[in-house]
Amino acid sequence: MYALDRDRGGAAFDDIPCFLGSQLYGCTMDQSNIAYAYPFPSSTITIGIDDISGSDNAYYAYPYLWDLVTTELGVYLKGGSSLPDNGNVPLAAIEAQAIASRTFTYHRDEYVGVIDNSTRYHAYIPFSYEVLLDESQKEDVRNGTLRRFYLTESNTSYPIDAQYGADSPDPTVEGLPTLVSDINYLQSVADPISAAEGILSGNGQGLSSRGSRRWSYGYQSWVPTEADDFWSVRWDDAFQSLTHYYTGIHIRDANSGNAILTPTRRWVPLRIAQLNTPTDTIRLCDNGPTTLIATVQNTGVYNWGPEAFDLSYQPTWSTETLPRELPDNINYVPATDAGDSATTAVTIMVPDNAEKGSAIIRLDMRAYNADGSDYEWFSEGGWPGYAINAEVVECGNNIELGVFLPIVTLGGPVVQ
Repeated sequence: MYALDRDRGGAAFDDIPCFLGSQLYGCTMDQSNIAYAYPFPSSTITIGIDDISGSDNAYYAYPYLWDLVTTELGVYLKGGSSLPDNGNVPLAAIEAQAIASRTFTYHRDEYVGVIDNSTRYHAYIPFSYEVLLDESQKEDVRNGTLRRFYLTESNTSYPIDAQYGADSPDPTVEGLPTLVSDINYLQSVADPISAAEGILSGNGQGLSSRGSRRWSYGYQSWVPTEADDFWSVRWDDAFQSLTHYYTGIHIRDANSGNAILTPTRRWVPLRIAQLNTPTDTIRLCDNGPTTLIATVQNTGVYNWGPEAFDLSYQPTWSTETLPRELPDNINYVPATDAGDSATTAVTIMVPDNAEKGSAIIRLDMRAYNADGSDYEWFSEGGWPGYAINAEVVECGNNIELGVFLPIVTLGGPVVQ
């Protein structure tokens, strides 16, 4: 444990180790209150990552991750008060950061040994959780670090080198980790939600802490306060962010014999052209097709071959007794390697007997068998689809009513 330099973003003063009672920054988050002075009897500590089992937790009552996630994700920096949960950082982003930080620490413990508290590794500053957070934020951090999930390559239970940084532009930066499998889990990936405001802060590899916040808020800002920087989609599950930023990985549960928690087939929507915000309602014509254009990422373990996967939907119409009609049209996604993204179209057909009113369109990927005669939804394997609010309206004239026109495919790119 070293005193840290605020002006250098948490770099260590290598010649100033922490000592019992020190109030230097890095040895404590609060330099003004003796109650938060450095609590350990030595500058070399052993502390519990997830709980208080470490020997030095006799002097300090909090797990390592509580302080670490607080500072690395900036949990104390909330969005505008008009946002859900008073603008607090969504739990999905907190859990994603916790899993990445836990994995990084597991990997260092396995292969490196002793680390320090500076940004050479990741910035750990005692009492960050206690000093910086209000009670609701503390509860979020406790809940977000509760489950001992971590990241591995697809064919091993060893923790990956889960590099991450404060922020990244679009796309992220390519990393070159030592691999067991043939997929580079630190490959560069598209991150369009960060294109407008993302900056390179840190090494830009793996999880972008601010990017993860953007995806979980559904805003282009990582501390959203304005109403005009919405993104078209929002991710409510930490696994979506983690499999987006780390290619071809699995997430495992250290509390359950390192059991795999993720299916091999996965996807996320990166953008839906017809939506301005994640909560927009699309209007569906009662007398014809309505087509959405979506950019999707293959976040799974395997590549998507040509004419083997398509983006489709499972609808819930307003009439409860209406037979559930599934789409029979196929919108094949172009061949897409793991980690890469592609733009495709999905055409929504409203049944003739559907009543006007609200509906839910749940986008989902389908995997086809070899001869194309049958398919399996990705959600059947346990991966979430993406729900869109919809309204069935009477369409006398598609253009006048502002309903989106069908897309025509001409054996190549999608055109309108």
